[in-house]
Amino acid sequence: MNNRDVNALRPRRALVEQGQIRCPKCGRLLARACSGAEARGLELWCGGKGCRMPVLVEF
Repeated sequence: MNNRDVNALRPRRALVEQGQIRCPKCGRLLARACSGAEARGLELWCGGKGCRMPVLVEF
């Protein structure tokens, strides 16, 4: 991937299931969330081997 491809990646929305924030593409665990937690516009990067994409967290 060259720089133009990396900069063109659009963030996808994260999957939030049972207090776990997961990548929508590969399903890798990105973070854990406590009950009552709030996040708006938080961007995480998935470090999966074939994934490497930005993930937007909004809950």
